[in-house]
Amino acid sequence: WPRQWLQRHESSAIADWLVGQRRHLEQGRTWLRWLAAGLLLGASLWGAYELREVVNSRTALLTPADLEALAWIEDNVEPDALFLIQSSEWMAHVYAGSDGGYWITPLTGRRTWPPPALYGLGSADYIERVNQVASDAGKIADGATLYALLREHGFTHVYLGRYGGTLKPESFADRTLFRPLYQQNAIAIFALENHRVGWSEQKKMWAQ
Repeated sequence: WPRQWLQRHESSAIADWLVGQRRHLEQGRTWLRWLAAGLLLGASLWGAYELREVVNSRTALLTPADLEALAWIEDNVEPDALFLIQSSEWMAHVYAGSDGGYWITPLTGRRTWPPPALYGLGSADYIERVNQVASDAGKIADGATLYALLREHGFTHVYLGRYGGTLKPESFADRTLFRPLYQQNAIAIFALENHRVGWSEQKKMWAQ
């Protein structure tokens, strides 16, 4: 029996040792997981910090100069005006404004072409018409041809932001077709001639 007792004692000691080793191993794995998570978090924070100067200011469409121009629009342009704005194909079959003109509708209530990007939820015919006119306008360099296109679709104004785009200022140089209303801080606003009297002009007439 001493041998049997010794065997049982050794077996129990080995089992206890194995359990202890397993416990230490699990604790070690937990510690390593926490260490890896901490290192990953630290690396992510450091990477974000290093990228702080990489933000492209060009992606900020609305600038202080645009805010001044939009305030002017709110005070001087009739509420039902329709603006042609700089745009580009943002995603498949959807055009979006590419400068501060994008914010004309949200901040002043005046309509723009193309409208805010949610127009992509409209009917297929409507989306196609918006895209076609936006695309055609950006390709026409001749002022008279561009004027005819805009008049056909009921445009009253043009907004050219400070970033430039497919719409070129020289296309609006003919003062018999496009009347400059606002030119400040690299932003230009034109009215199509021969459209109805502007809101600010109406207010002047009423005051007389």
